[in-house]
Amino acid sequence: MRKKMRGTAVGKARAISLASALALSWLHGTAAADPPRVAPEDPVWTAGGGFQFDRKPNKKRESLSGIACPALSATTPRLCVAVFDEGGEARYVAVDRDRITPQPDKIVLLPGNKELDGEGAARDGDTVYVTGSHSPKRGDCAVNPDGRHVFRFKVDGATGRAALDPTGKLVDLEDDGGKLWNLLKTNNVLSQFAGDGKCLGSPNHAVNIEGLAARSGVLYFGLREPA
Repeated sequence: MRKKMRGTAVGKARAISLASALALSWLHGTAAADPPRVAPEDPVWTAGGGFQFDRKPNKKRESLSGIACPALSATTPRLCVAVFDEGGEARYVAVDRDRITPQPDKIVLLPGNKELDGEGAARDGDTVYVTGSHSPKRGDCAVNPDGRHVFRFKVDGATGRAALDPTGKLVDLEDDGGKLWNLLKTNNVLSQFAGDGKCLGSPNHAVNIEGLAARSGVLYFGLREPA
């Protein structure tokens, strides 16, 4: 699935196309080539004391679900943006070979005690994108409208940090305003999985976004459900 964003605001994107992040070649009766294999890196990375949060401090340490980094370069460490499937804020993290160092700065996407359920982050040039899962609650299938957002904001190419206003808010934070959710509900393949009253898991497999990649202004969403 891909979504192309143009113009000055995500919500005003005019050219939006949808396709599978996978080839979905089975829909067309053709065989897909085997994907390349990538081995995990060793050793296990350390995060020192980990991230510290005011809300659910213990659970937050295990909830990092996406990371957006600048392109590889000779300069280390690189400052990346980490997102979490708990709460509504992201954080910076410095990545240096076999170590990640959490930073204390808050990147507030949804203020208050809202649940973005952030599951994917990607960086394209100096633009960072963050997506919510767009899924219902796993336990009781409750609707989670706070998870139906795609955000983007600019970061400084040299420092990797976003500009803040005097109150600590991101200066150029843009929200798609539910455009992706509406697109999911009208797509001829995915509409049967998007909508209120759906549940994760069998038998109806509600939409559940779990990954995000970006290149040249096109976003690629990875789905855990349907798969």
